[in-house]
Parts: sequence; C-alpha cells; structure tokens
Amino acid sequence: MKVLFTGCTFDENTLYQLKEKNIEVSTGRMDYSEEELTNILKDYDCSINGGDEICTVNVIENNQHLKLISFMGTGYQKYIDVETAKKYNIPVTYTPSANAKAVAEYTVALILDAVKKITYSNNEVKNKEWNKIKNYNLEGKTLGIVGMGAIGTHIAKILCDGFGMKLIYNSRESKPNIDSKYNTNMVSLNDVFKNADVISVNATYTEENINMIGKEQLNLVNENTILVNTARQELINKEDLYNSIINNKIGFVALDGFYKEPITKETNEKFLDLPNNKFLLTPHNAYNSFDAVKEMERMLIESLMDIIDGNDVRNLVK
Repeated sequence: MKVLFTGCTFDENTLYQLKEKNIEVSTGRMDYSEEELTNILKDYDCSINGGDEICTVNVIENNQHLKLISFMGTGYQKYIDVETAKKYNIPVTYTPSANAKAVAEYTVALILDAVKKITYSNNEVKNKEWNKIKNYNLEGKTLGIVGMGAIGTHIAKILCDGFGMKLIYNSRESKPNIDSKYNTNMVSLNDVFKNADVISVNATYTEENINMIGKEQLNLVNENTILVNTARQELINKEDLYNSIINNKIGFVALDGFYKEPITKETNEKFLDLPNNKFLLTPHNAYNSFDAVKEMERMLIESLMDIIDGNDVRNLVK
C-alpha cells in the first residue's frame, strides 16, 4: 500500500517497519497546489495531510480510489472536504487530543510572554535599549477561555491551579466538573470579552465559528486585555482584530498561525508591521512538541494498519 505523507515526520526506523508490513510511505511537499495534489495522489492508495495542502472536492473527486485520508492534527475541517470523502466511501481520520497538552503549554507560554514582555524586552536590549518595563502578576486575574475542550481544560489547570487565576469560559456546553473545581460557570462570549483580563481562544474551527469574534466582542475589552489565539485564526475577524490593535483598544495580541499560511519573504501583510509591544506571531507551531508528534504518529499508524488488516478504522472523523 502506497502512502503519500506530506511533511513526513516518520524516522527511518518507522519507515522500515512500515515497509515490512507492506506500507510504503513517500515524503511529499507541504505546499502542493490543488492541481499538483490532484495529480500526485493518482499514484497512491492513502494520503496523510501533514502540510498546508487541501484535499478539496476536486482533489477527492479525481482520486476516488483512495483508501484513506488522514490528517496529522485536530483541525482537519479547513484541509479536508469530509463530506466529499464520505460520498465516495473514503474514510477520513485525524489525531484527536494527541497535541492537547502541547498546545496548552504553548498557549500558556504566549500568555506569560505577553504579560511579562519577555520577547519585547529581549528585542529592546538587543537594540541597546535598557528599558525596564513594568508588568503584572497573574494571581487573582481573570482567565477567559473560549472553547473548553481538552486544550482549554489543560490551560485552566496550569493557570488556575498553578498561578491562582480565576476562570470564566464560553463553550458549546457547560462543564460541571470545571464549574465545581474552579467555582465558575459558563458565560456568554460577550461576557468573556467584557470581564477577562486574559483571553485564550481554543474553539473548534467550523463554518459556523468563522468570524465568531469580531468588532462586537473586541469593543468590550480594555487597553490592558491580552488575547491569545492558538486555534484557527479565522475564528477572529481579521480586519476587526487589526483595527483593535492599531487603535490601542486591546493590550496585546498573540497568534500562533495566520489567516493565510505560510508567510514568506514575498508576503505583503500589514499585521507584520504592528509594534512588537502589541503583537506577537508564531508559525502555527503550538502542536509541534516531540511528545505530541510521536503520539500523532502512533495514531496515524493505527489508522494505516486498520486499512491493511481490514479492521474498523480508528480515529475516524464521524
């Protein structure tokens, strides 16, 4: 069985072991166009999406022979047309919760960087500006989480248990265990933005959630509010976010990943000109810990073996 794995992370030993089980994995580029992906998949039985390529309707309709499409991560919605795959009985899998702790820790790192001005201070000193910038403690401040799933729960554990923050959250449904543990309850999205000192966006990417955060919510924050998004950036309206930053209506914004990826030397993007003491951007890297990658690889291999062995496919997108 031939498998195309874009941005392949399997080491040589893993590739050898898979080959022994008649699974031949080829490494593909991470930036295939729709036309390129459509053509190259004609020579493969399975596809593992590990890059920025998108399995569109056209890609899938022209590759109905595929036995499996896997996504390395959780946010498959933007990268695989699941409904079209179902139409042609192609199973789609992903790696749920494999990177939850990695993303949570990264989110906390961005929050601490924003609060303590670490990256900004480093840049200042390297520019020979010895400026001591006041910052504040997190203890007693209010953490607002948008999307209380596995990642949000880990973030709450670190910041509330470890730093003594108070918690409010908005999610698809209330979380009784969270409510009782942190003496809190689910509130409206607007209430999160009105009352939180630090806001972490961790909601799932769906069509309904695109631009779920916009001018209405961003007008509720104050000039000291910190907003961190390690989910899909499309959850926040791009122009409304930019205007909030440039007009000093919000204290600091940190994003992991961007609206159009990747950013290259040719990218012309006004967000990149925002001041360092207001905006921080990292290259969609929150998931990318050694531990999380190994767990995702394990789950990807599970799905491949299920196809080979004719078993019910694990980690299936429902």
